[in-house]
Amino acid sequence: MRVCLWLLMSSIYTISLHGNALLKLFHHKGLNADKLVLYTRKPVKIQQSSDRKDGKQYLVFLLPSVIVSNKMGSAVDTVNTQKHDDYELAIKQNLNGLQISLNYDPVKTDYTVETFHAIATQFGIMLTIVQKGTSLTTKRKGVVLDFGHGGDDHGAIGCNGVTEKIVTHAVGQKVKRLLEQNGIPVYLTRTKDQTVPLNKRTQFANAKNASLFVSIHANAAANKNAQGIETFCAHPKLLSCTAGACNAENAKRAHANGLNGCFLAQSVHTTVLNNVRSVNPGVKDRKLKHAVSQVLAGTQIPATLIELGFVSNCAEAAKLNDSRYQMKLAEGIVEGILKYLRDKDN
Repeated sequence: MRVCLWLLMSSIYTISLHGNALLKLFHHKGLNADKLVLYTRKPVKIQQSSDRKDGKQYLVFLLPSVIVSNKMGSAVDTVNTQKHDDYELAIKQNLNGLQISLNYDPVKTDYTVETFHAIATQFGIMLTIVQKGTSLTTKRKGVVLDFGHGGDDHGAIGCNGVTEKIVTHAVGQKVKRLLEQNGIPVYLTRTKDQTVPLNKRTQFANAKNASLFVSIHANAAANKNAQGIETFCAHPKLLSCTAGACNAENAKRAHANGLNGCFLAQSVHTTVLNNVRSVNPGVKDRKLKHAVSQVLAGTQIPATLIELGFVSNCAEAAKLNDSRYQMKLAEGIVEGILKYLRDKDN
């Protein structure tokens, strides 16, 4: 079993002028890996200590000055009450900051610690616990489609009320039908206008025997002239080993998924642009970008996130709300997925 702890920086809340607020906490569960994701207001320099007793390895990670608010207390409690077969994980506040304890059997498992940068954030840390002897290669089939937002989470709301969750669902359903017409099994993280937490989306994706994960979104910006299509992947170069804790097998797995996710992202980005330009020659190419989002962090298969356009741009919002334009986007996504799958088979 592998556990990944990601620590990111954001600026959603401010709890203390002197402390570093814990902003969000996610727990991503999967078949071969679990990931614990934390967001903080400022970067953190982790202090690590370890001990070994009765055949067990005891690790303690201290996040100095990190403060857990009342809002985050229940999320911490949820993590602390969960049971795991291969390890014990606990989070608690102490006078020096936030302490994360991890206990495991070193005969069966190993760990790594890596740092990274993320979308809309500046800092991250990943702690990975991997079961020794886990196969790196599994024959997978099918595609997981993630329609961004949904239910109470509307996503971006743009010109004339064009809403991200509606656009992503409409385009995604078209992608689903086209993939199935090509004989590709499709798994949906949400099937209707419903609220699905990010960790539940990645947990769902990791439980499926799928080849890849595509998250569909629409963009927005304060600058109403912002426009265009951009695509994200979590390139392995975003991760760097720290504290001398690098496991070759685990690093190989993460590197392969990261590279393949970027191959997938490039394929989808190129075909979507080419397809859309037949009806929108002036569409702006905002390029392929390397970053980490919650769904890219939580998935254990090659993954990409595409932003189809800006609902905050009135001209682009009108296109995103048009069924024919949505079909062009969907056709481009499917062409990119099929090309990626063909290239991987060759």
